[in-house]
Amino acid sequence: MAIYVLFNVDTIGKNIFRYLVLGLFLSCILDLLWFFIKSNEAYSPDVGTERALRGFSQAMSYIGFLLRILMALVYWKDSLDFEKVMLGKKVDQAMMRTFSA
Repeated sequence: MAIYVLFNVDTIGKNIFRYLVLGLFLSCILDLLWFFIKSNEAYSPDVGTERALRGFSQAMSYIGFLLRILMALVYWKDSLDFEKVMLGKKVDQAMMRTFSA
């Protein structure tokens, strides 16, 4: 979705970035719920490969969670500076079209 927004600057508005942020924060709430549910399973008697796989999966979930929060903050900042960021991008795209023709 974010890539579509970045490549179609002419058809989007300021609220699109805010909807992305809202979606990311809702996703973070679901992740927190999942972390809470899985924390109760952390003491299960897994052995060997299953235990390692569970630990790896949980570590990747934490990393994804932190990156999602970071991306939400970036999109929120872009929504606040929408005119400056996107108008500059429109000018750059127009210059690229004129020079490539």
